[in-house]
Amino acid sequence: MRDRALFVFGETRSIIPSVDLRFEDPVPEYDPDSERIHFEGREGVERVACAISREALNDLSFHHLGSASRVVFDSNRSDIEKLARDIYLHRPVSADGSVLITTAETRPLWESRLKGQ
Repeated sequence: MRDRALFVFGETRSIIPSVDLRFEDPVPEYDPDSERIHFEGREGVERVACAISREALNDLSFHHLGSASRVVFDSNRSDIEKLARDIYLHRPVSADGSVLITTAETRPLWESRLKGQ
């Protein structure tokens, strides 16, 4: 109900002081149909569906991925979870309440890593 109201009014979850998203390291799952890796966050007892696109993983690995998506996810998990948390708290609520990380979120991280090399 809360997320529906936030969605209707175009507000973010960050306006609610007690809201936070945490991760308990569940095993991520690759979906070949959507070419996304799905993982789970938690807000209180509620599950929050999170995913990262293949293109976003490509950004993090500096090249096109084949079957190595899971390896890139695992080696960048901390950054991916930080991005998911930021989206969850500070972006307008999606219609279904889920979080999707795309190249729009990973490109700045990729560019900063590239400068650091």
